[in-house]
Amino acid sequence: MKKILTFFALFFVLALGPSLALASDADPVSSADKAYFVSVRDAIIKNDKKWLASQINAPLLCDIKGKRTEVNKEQFLKHYDEIINAHVRKVVKEQDVEDLFKNSFGLMAGDGVLWIVQIADDDGNPKEDGYRIYTINNTPIDLSKL
Repeated sequence: MKKILTFFALFFVLALGPSLALASDADPVSSADKAYFVSVRDAIIKNDKKWLASQINAPLLCDIKGKRTEVNKEQFLKHYDEIINAHVRKVVKEQDVEDLFKNSFGLMAGDGVLWIVQIADDDGNPKEDGYRIYTINNTPIDLSKL
């Protein structure tokens, strides 16, 4: 039963979610959004662990040793190679900035592999330079096993 529910949840998120979000007017991706993503992508390619850790909106949601968990900046650095694994590197590297997706949950790259949120100031206005990474879905989904 759990496998069936997981399959339908994944199907909705991967297949229907972006379509429904696009149909309901996804938020426009700004030039600042694109520039921040490029900074993240470059840091991942360059293996800039410290900069990436500084960009975490702790706790960061990711998978460690096959278990969904939340990590702080120190734990992120400790498990960096498992979190920013080959799958994440490939997907982020191949992401075209013109194909980024944004909605009320934030900026999404790589079909949900990376989620970024824009931080607001005390008045609730988005900070132009206030972006943080809040989720890295670092475990590839093998639909054949569902």
